[in-house]
Amino acid sequence: MFKRIPTSMPFDARDYAKLRRGTAAVEFAICLPVIALMFMGSIEAASMIFLKEALTVGSYEGARTAAKYDSETDDVVAKVEAMLEIRNVSGAVISVSPADVSSAERGDQITVTVSIPCNANSLVPLQFFNDQLITVQSIMVRE
Repeated sequence: MFKRIPTSMPFDARDYAKLRRGTAAVEFAICLPVIALMFMGSIEAASMIFLKEALTVGSYEGARTAAKYDSETDDVVAKVEAMLEIRNVSGAVISVSPADVSSAERGDQITVTVSIPCNANSLVPLQFFNDQLITVQSIMVRE
């Protein structure tokens, strides 16, 4: 069977277990902040990817609206704002070129640009993407 280690030895298995528990606690204390930072960074990166995709969809839908023959600039801005509101995106700056979409002739290019500061839509308080600006542009030809 198992041989019992006498307790009179200077370093027995119980002492080794105590040392191992202490080592595990130190390893945990060192690794936990690194793991937490990586976790929060990945959440923030995924949030910024979602934010850029939301801007892309909003810009595309705005350009589609602007390309229609009977559209106006207010319709384009309203469409982009509606698309961003669905995705809970706030603080976007929308610009349309030419400024008056209704004056564009058939075959003219219409550009819809949507920009947003990352600060306004950050999920994690650490602000990994602090003071960054995401800009998306869509260009379509007027019908």
